[in-house]
Order: sequence, then C-alpha cells, then structure tokens
Amino acid sequence: MPEKVLIICTQLEAGGAQNAAVELSKQLEQMGYSAPLLFLYQKRMAFAHFSNMMILSRKKNVSLINYPGIFISLYIHLKKEKPAAVITFTHYANILACAAAFLSGVKTRIASQRNPLQSYPVIARLLDPVFGFLPVYTNITMVSQSVQASFSNLSTKYLKKCRVIYNGVHMHEMIQHKTSKPVKAGNVGRLAKQKNQQLLIELAHKHRDLELHIAGEGELRHQLEQQIARYQLQDRVFLHGELPKQQLEEFYKSLDLFLFPSHFEGMSNALLEAMSFGLPIIASNIEPNREVLQNGHETAGICLHPLALKDWSETLESILKSPDKLLDMRLKSYQKAQTFSYHAMSKKFVDLLNEN
Repeated sequence: MPEKVLIICTQLEAGGAQNAAVELSKQLEQMGYSAPLLFLYQKRMAFAHFSNMMILSRKKNVSLINYPGIFISLYIHLKKEKPAAVITFTHYANILACAAAFLSGVKTRIASQRNPLQSYPVIARLLDPVFGFLPVYTNITMVSQSVQASFSNLSTKYLKKCRVIYNGVHMHEMIQHKTSKPVKAGNVGRLAKQKNQQLLIELAHKHRDLELHIAGEGELRHQLEQQIARYQLQDRVFLHGELPKQQLEEFYKSLDLFLFPSHFEGMSNALLEAMSFGLPIIASNIEPNREVLQNGHETAGICLHPLALKDWSETLESILKSPDKLLDMRLKSYQKAQTFSYHAMSKKFVDLLNEN
C-alpha cells in the first residue's frame, strides 16, 4: 500500500494556493504516494475536474466561532485515516491541521507559508510562531524568498525548519498573435483589496484603446461593478468570474498583455501562468513580483508601484507604441517561466518527506 500523505488547504476556491495543492496531489500520486486533498470548508466551488479531494465542512460562511468544530472533525478524520504525513496550505490550515495532526500522532507535519506574515490575521500571527517554535510543525516551507524574509524576526528554532519551495507552472505554446485593437489587457485573481483591480479600471478609464478583462470572483465585485458603471466602461471592462481550467487557458491566449498590480503576494500562480503563455507583464513592484520578474541580470517584466497610476499609464502608452519592445517582453517572460515547474516543486516536498 502506498504511503499516505494528506494535503490540507483551508478553503475551496479557485486560488493560487489551492491550485498548487491540487497540482502537488497529482504529482505525488504519479510518484507512487496516496495523496488525497482535504479542504476544511467550501467557499466557492472549483476544480470540478479533480476527483481526489473532499470537503470537511459544507458551511460557506465560516468564522472563528466555527473553527473549534472544524478542528474536532479534523482530529477525528486524522485518527481514522492515519496518514504518514500532512502538508498544509494557508495559515488557518497550517495552525488547525498541524495541531490536529500533532495530537493524533501524525509523524510529519509540513506547514506551507503562502503570504507574508504581516498579511495574516492577528490570531495566525500569534499562533504560527509558537507552533513553529514547538514541535507542532516538523517542517515549514516558504513560497518565495520574500515570504521567508517576512518571518526573519522569529525564533532560531522556527527558522531552522524553513525552506523555500517555489510554485510550479505548466508551460504552454507561446502566444504568437499580434497586438489587437483595442488592446486586450487581462488580470486573474480574487476580486479583493489585495489584488488592486481598481487601479486597472482607472487605467481603462484613461486609455480609450484599452479593453480590460478580469477573471476571478470575490467580495469586491459590487464595488468594481459600480466603478465600471461610474466611468461608463461596460463596453470595455469585463468581469468574467472564476473560470474553469480550460476556459482560463483560452482567456490567457486571448490577451495581448497581463497587468498585475497586487498590494501583496507570496508568489502568484496567476503571474507564472501568464508568463507560461509568453504574455508581456506589467506588475506591482512588491518583492515577490520582483523576485520572479527581475531576479538577476535579466528582466522578464516591468515592475511599478501599485498606487502610481500615472506611471502605469505612461508605461502602458510607451510599450504599446513599440512592437519590438512587446516582442522582447514576450520572449523574456516565456523564457523565465521555464525555470519553474510542478515537478521541481513536488520533488522538493518529497525530499522533506524523506528527511522525516
């Protein structure tokens, strides 16, 4: 019987951490492990094509008051399933699942940090350092060097358990089409303050030759719809909602460039996916984006301050006047994407499993 590794993620929705968890499950299964994926609750349905998963709680509106019940259910589930290891994704899963696994006797408990520590809720910022200091976490992975840097003030015991494991991406055929008129710019991500899509709508308002497409769902939909209506941009700005995998691939293929103005990230799957199609990238100058796009001598994209609308506008206008610049951005984006892979990501998790 193959060794069972249970992958646990906080909420089911079409997010970057969730996508990484699904791909890790697939890769581990191919390597001979039994690697089911467990979501603590369902926020929005996603990954309908993926069958090797279950949802612990069917509640969609989960708050802190629900977590004790989820913890008890998780403990019972772990006692029954007896996995050799758990790998947890996102802060609440790290805390709840690693604690339940520790108490239920699971030998290996790997917590995966997907965002900077300062972006976590207060209770997670308090408990996570304690669980890393104590043996609740046997190992800790960081999705980027920049995320690891945000934990640098924690205890030596905590930091000794840490290792950077980058997200992976599937490579696609590089997009070859010429820039369309109007220019089709796109963004993929939750409709949330973190993702800063308001700036993109402001950008569309300033540039009449720009058509903006946003794939994602979230709590700011109504606010973004109001902003679109206020500027009367309904014919040039489109909110597509969450798209299944095949439709999302077609979405990327339809674009001329990818705009990514997030206020913070750990390491964005959406950014890597856009690069895997060879899309020119303009992104915020936060550290994780610079780590992907501007690490070393080569520059695979342009990084700007997430609130500097004037800089975004001038940069957009400049590159659209230069087909050679756009082609150069496409080539560098595509080449850099090839340095990331799901196999490499999964192999590093297997190395951790073998160490315990």
